[in-house]
Amino acid sequence: MGNSKSQNIKHANSNFDQSYYSKKCRWFDAAAKGDVPQIVQLLVEHPEFLQMVDAESRTALHHGAINGHTKLVTQLLTLATCDIVSAKDRIDWTALHDAASSGHPAVVLQLLAAGAQIDAADSSGRTPLHCAVIKGNESIVRLLVFEHANVLATDWNTRRTALHFAAEKGRGEIVALLLEASPSLMSWVDHNGLTALHVAVGHCQANVVKKMLAVGPITEAHASAVHLAVSNGFEDIADMLLQQCLVAAYTPDSRGNTLLHLTVKAKHTTLFVERVWRLNLDALRQMNHDRVTPFHLAIRTYNDRLVEMWQWGLTIDEILSDYGPYATRFKLVVEAQCEGLFQHLNQDVAGTVFEYFGFERPRGRY
Repeated sequence: MGNSKSQNIKHANSNFDQSYYSKKCRWFDAAAKGDVPQIVQLLVEHPEFLQMVDAESRTALHHGAINGHTKLVTQLLTLATCDIVSAKDRIDWTALHDAASSGHPAVVLQLLAAGAQIDAADSSGRTPLHCAVIKGNESIVRLLVFEHANVLATDWNTRRTALHFAAEKGRGEIVALLLEASPSLMSWVDHNGLTALHVAVGHCQANVVKKMLAVGPITEAHASAVHLAVSNGFEDIADMLLQQCLVAAYTPDSRGNTLLHLTVKAKHTTLFVERVWRLNLDALRQMNHDRVTPFHLAIRTYNDRLVEMWQWGLTIDEILSDYGPYATRFKLVVEAQCEGLFQHLNQDVAGTVFEYFGFERPRGRY
């Protein structure tokens, strides 16, 4: 008799658990679909559902924000007896993060009116503004900026601002919006010491670079962005930058390479190399930290056209002068087999260097 009663209680509890679980599933399904009548009905029976979370720690409000269900969001905010606006999911996203990322400006307005924190940070430090920028939701970016979102907020891992993310993704109009709100963003650097301009250049976002240049002339601190454009072979971007940052033609990088060194290394067109050279004619004679000049690099990269063009601007002594007992630079000439330079050099000196380095002296050239 006792055992039968115990079994009946367990069976009743089992049925209750299954019914409750079923209602939880219906709750989140209704939230995702924006089924307001179903939500209201379930809340009458289970007011605690308002704070209940799914496997991703999302509430019904999160689901309403993700899917842009304005009526559902209104109903949930009206019926709420506690703070559901600040509730965070597994990665610390609030409903405002979800609405901003999913592109629902009406929901964003609802949540802000309900007291949502406009600069709430997730587990990586990203705010709703970061989320909107990354997804390219321009109208929401405009809205958040208008509502005084902190445009200087940075991601905790990379220390990047919203402008960095906009530059990386090529969001030209958003870049313009952010810079209009705070021109000082141009000087902010991430954990690698890169400004948003560097990021735009590195990802070959010419449209973004153009938008940034419209804000005002770039400074000497951005000279390395010009170096980056040249090193990556982005001639159009390099040309745009050089129009406002001529100092880059005179500023060496961390290894002592001038812009002309980098241009030759990247094997740009001869026309582009010549344009860069004419910005700083003395760069042809400048050595980097490895005591290598752009002329030296032209020989090493077998660029006969550059060698032919530059050799007449250098004296024989300048061509041969170096730090070894014999000219290392001339050794490269021999290795490159640049005939034009052979003919330019003194025959006796050439013979001496040929013999020293063990090369068979070409016949008929001298």
